[in-house]
Amino acid sequence: MTEQGRPTGIQYEDAADAAMHGGSVDFEGRKVRVLSLNSKTGTDEAPSAQLDLDLGEEYLVLIGYFWDGKFMETSRERPLEDTT
Repeated sequence: MTEQGRPTGIQYEDAADAAMHGGSVDFEGRKVRVLSLNSKTGTDEAPSAQLDLDLGEEYLVLIGYFWDGKFMETSRERPLEDTT
């Protein structure tokens, strides 16, 4: 593993199912909608996965990897955040 990750509590199976069916996962104490999951399967190297989430009031992109079936966050982006 090339980069330390922060556990999110999101399981791969839950994220994949939610992404396919427009569902939600538990993230930081609340239900959030999974917009998409992009993952290079079969690798635990960071970063190898991207999880796009709809938090309701904003969108969040988590970058990281899956380790033992759990998503480990290495960074995050807020793609629609006002930069002015």
